[in-house]
Amino acid sequence: MRRLPPLPAAIWILRQEYFDQDYAHFLDHTGLDFASDGIFATTDPLAANRRDYGDVPPFSENAYDYLRRWYAQDFVFVDMCHHWLEERV
Repeated sequence: MRRLPPLPAAIWILRQEYFDQDYAHFLDHTGLDFASDGIFATTDPLAANRRDYGDVPPFSENAYDYLRRWYAQDFVFVDMCHHWLEERV
């Protein structure tokens, strides 16, 4: 696999699935001193723009195929970010 060029130090990736860990690491790395209870992700579904999708019918295979093509560049970018993070561990 080809090695990706180094990114500037100003680049930081906060992954949604690891937000608390990534955010804490970011604060530690930058030397910012926020109290752990000072800034947090809300758990309120309305404020977080979260909803229950239980009443939405499942996607067809055609819909999944369309979404994979529509978000193809996003998937490549996210994959690049994961590889970049793995190289720094």
